[in-house]
Amino acid sequence: MSLQKALSVLSKSSPFAVRTKGASSIPLKKYKDYLYIATEIENKFRECLREIIHQKDELIFLCGSSGDGKSEILTRCEEEFSDLVDFHLDGTHSYSPDETAIQALDACFTRYKERHRPLVVGINIGMLGNYAEEGSEEHEDIRESIRGFLAGATNKDISWGCKFLYFENFPKFSFDSGSADSVFARQVMEKLTEKSDRNPFYVLYLKEREGQNSNRTACNFGLLSQRKIQDVIVEILVKARLVKDQFLTARTLLDFLYRILCSGEYLFDALFMGGDNELLDKIKEFDPAVLRSKELDQFALKESMRIECPEFEKFKKDLLKLDLESLNDPYSYIRLFYLFKKFDVGNNYHKRFRDDLCQGTIHKYIEVWKIHRDFSKGESSKASMIPFYKKILIAGICKYINRNAPKLGAKEILVSQLNGFLVATELDVKPDFSRLRASTNFSFTSFDAYLTVQGKPLMAIPISLNLFDLLLQLQAGYQPSRHGSASILLFDEVVEQIVKNARQQSKLIFVGADRRYDLRNVDGEYIEVEGY
Repeated sequence: MSLQKALSVLSKSSPFAVRTKGASSIPLKKYKDYLYIATEIENKFRECLREIIHQKDELIFLCGSSGDGKSEILTRCEEEFSDLVDFHLDGTHSYSPDETAIQALDACFTRYKERHRPLVVGINIGMLGNYAEEGSEEHEDIRESIRGFLAGATNKDISWGCKFLYFENFPKFSFDSGSADSVFARQVMEKLTEKSDRNPFYVLYLKEREGQNSNRTACNFGLLSQRKIQDVIVEILVKARLVKDQFLTARTLLDFLYRILCSGEYLFDALFMGGDNELLDKIKEFDPAVLRSKELDQFALKESMRIECPEFEKFKKDLLKLDLESLNDPYSYIRLFYLFKKFDVGNNYHKRFRDDLCQGTIHKYIEVWKIHRDFSKGESSKASMIPFYKKILIAGICKYINRNAPKLGAKEILVSQLNGFLVATELDVKPDFSRLRASTNFSFTSFDAYLTVQGKPLMAIPISLNLFDLLLQLQAGYQPSRHGSASILLFDEVVEQIVKNARQQSKLIFVGADRRYDLRNVDGEYIEVEGY
């Protein structure tokens, strides 16, 4: 058995991509079984199963998306609990060509009510919604419970005997460790490459290295076993989630690992080549080879011209110890520098480019996210919030509104342009600390910012990484197109509210080429004018 053959169990096209009953004699099964990791949602699910064993009318829905691991959990638990609990493993499909999935669920719920045994149903969230709308009137009680769950009710709020376990309530990413992390992705990589005789993948890896049969798959496996390289891969997965809103399922992650290990390219190139995988398709847009800096450009130019650098030549000799041969493309080296940025190799020549390859925006965003969360818990002060609101959010809003009016002051907001004059007003825009203190919306991909305009609350502003990056770009003088990304469309909604408020103010400012007039409506009785 070759290492590449064993790793094929990770592929989404593998027979093991979806767990089914039987097939216990298949030689590759031990490799897939070894990789299994009990997740938080499985532990919670088993806890629920133990609770409902003696409660006849309990019904549990294990719901999520395709590829998130429902089949694996359900099949394992059915083997253990089938004497006491009924299982409907896949509510998304029918097992008969003569009935629809909705009809199959109707029949399943009828049997459940007749038998008075606990029932578990595995189902995709989309089909759950379909059943709430199209299921039989006979099961209106179940449909009503589903509608309540989809509307945001918790298991405690649902009166009928249904419980819902939803994969999205057990996120694969978190900020809890002090930085963005994916414990799930890290556990999978650690177990896959664990240096132990109990790991059948590692045993094959050693055989190929010791037998002088080392190849790129074995080389990639060795690189992936390094904790510091795993850290960078987790960073890339986090970026895909924050920037591209890419969800991480068990099936997608395993297929991702298969493709970067077995593509025939080195790990650092395979990461950014794209391919038939949702993660790779998004990650290719983060290719460090397209980054530009003086140092990176000079390196690429010297390598292209075969200008030798003694330190780099020594570094390349040290790479041979990792089974990495000399590379022909300077941009492959840049990708290597990026993947190795936390990993020590020889003279660490690659670390001189670390600042050019860093993800500063993500780290800043995480810091601001944590300050908001801590403030809502009473663990940080108003002073810690001021830099983001004053220097980034409010300043960014004003720069965006006044992008065609550089003459206006910091608190002046452009309302319109008329006969060669800029028409503006003064607005007092401040953070709304009372709503910030009460905020509870802290998903991995956004947090809510709150402002007041002239003392009046503005709509909540969900700050995603993309919107945060836009605000930083505005500070740097970037002028975004009004027909750009979703972040700009959201930003336009906020700006529209502020400008609408500005038009209701009692003071207007007219600014011309060399003249300025301040007009104030005094109690609705007369207009006071000052000009210079």
